[in-house]
Amino acid sequence: MRQWICEECGLSFATGESRSRRFCSRACYHAYQPVAPELRFWRFVTKSDDPNGCWLWTGAKSAGYGTFGDKERAAHRWSYTHLIGPIDDGLELDHLCRVRACVNPAHLEPVPHRINVLRGPGPSAVAALKTHCLRGHPFDAVNTRITPKGARACRRCMRERARRVAGERVVDYPTRLPYGEGKGAAKLKEGQIPDIMVLHRAGWTPRELASRFGISSGAMRQVVNGTTWRYLWSVRGCAQ
Repeated sequence: MRQWICEECGLSFATGESRSRRFCSRACYHAYQPVAPELRFWRFVTKSDDPNGCWLWTGAKSAGYGTFGDKERAAHRWSYTHLIGPIDDGLELDHLCRVRACVNPAHLEPVPHRINVLRGPGPSAVAALKTHCLRGHPFDAVNTRITPKGARACRRCMRERARRVAGERVVDYPTRLPYGEGKGAAKLKEGQIPDIMVLHRAGWTPRELASRFGISSGAMRQVVNGTTWRYLWSVRGCAQ
């Protein structure tokens, strides 16, 4: 149920409809006589006895802020505009009294959106007041990093997190990758390589050598050219 204020009799009434209701009954609807916005506005304002006190809005509200007009314009913006002057583009009205329903222009200050947020009780304002991260590292000029979204991040925590993640990814690889007979796909033995080189110098073609040792001619060309099994040339006297 939503609460509304009748524009004719000023009584509060509740309705389950989501659309705005201006009158509590048909009688008020037919009895209503359009009046100037200035007169209608002050019907819903209750001024404090204190000259410096708040002017509380008693009409319709949205998220605690008063609404006024057909387009549900913020009541405090309407009050500031008509009593002080226009609000510059890009500025918002900050309630210095921290009372959202207040429409006293003396309690309103035009400020940028960021300042308005940081003055409030929201998460961004709470985070901006912190001088240390969750682990107690200071947010100083050296240890603070500004993220692309404008938030502060602790450089020391970021380095510790990177080291921890890197340590979790360490894999115990062998000092050297398998080669020679250690490779699972090897069809030749180390002792056969010197024999192949001797036969190749004697005039055997790679095709003939491949047929004798049971491998493809392409693989044999890599052997005789030194592309594969090259580490045996100096060990077994296979160098050409």
